[in-house]
Amino acid sequence: MFNQRLAGFLIMSGYRLMGLEENQKYKGKNVFYFMDSDKIHKSIQVYFGNAMSK
Repeated sequence: MFNQRLAGFLIMSGYRLMGLEENQKYKGKNVFYFMDSDKIHKSIQVYFGNAMSK
């Protein structure tokens, strides 16, 4: 992912950062790598306020 604030949110939520490298297209920006899972997708939805309430 490219969003630094979202990456920080996921780290603070307990997800492990798997890797980090400089964005080749936009110098000075980073790419953050996390393990892909349904759980992390739900956390991303929560971050953006799109979580469906039960």
